[in-house]
Amino acid sequence: MWFIIFIQDTIIIIKFYFISNIIYEINFNIWITIFNKYIEFDKLGIDVVTYKDGVNSTKVCKKSDIGVHNNLFGGTMLSWVDEAGVAMAAQYCFTPLMVTLKMDEVTFLAPVKVNNIVKIYGNVIGIGNSSITILIEVRRCSVYTQEEKIVLSTRVLFCRIDEDGSAIPIAKHVKKNFENEHKAVQIQSE
Repeated sequence: MWFIIFIQDTIIIIKFYFISNIIYEINFNIWITIFNKYIEFDKLGIDVVTYKDGVNSTKVCKKSDIGVHNNLFGGTMLSWVDEAGVAMAAQYCFTPLMVTLKMDEVTFLAPVKVNNIVKIYGNVIGIGNSSITILIEVRRCSVYTQEEKIVLSTRVLFCRIDEDGSAIPIAKHVKKNFENEHKAVQIQSE
């Protein structure tokens, strides 16, 4: 699990290893301290994003992906976001039968040029009866400096469906897993 905290142009990266519910490389008190800081940052409005398992998808911007003004075509970027999001939703919910219901507002914050590497990160932020909401952030990455710049961030809502395309409930064990993952943050915020 990765926690990435953005404070202006500074990036602080903290890595946790969860194996059999035991925390390695960091003791529990430090872990709780970091969660407290997460809540503090969030209450102050500082951009705090939590990613599970790092990069969800990586793409390379090719000449065939370019639109006007020699930038990545926005429709191609949205397709990549949708593809990465539905793949994450399917993995998280243990089913390939997921469809996109809604994508929140998308603002393109930086251009992507030919040969830029595009990394798509995702984090599950909510689960409903038959839906899952994923926060997706896209960054372009320089192969020379490894510097990443945010290109866009949005929330996407996916729905679990049956063979006929009707909404069906997400499995109980998936909801329980989500609740357990977010329990520590909820406890700290009370």
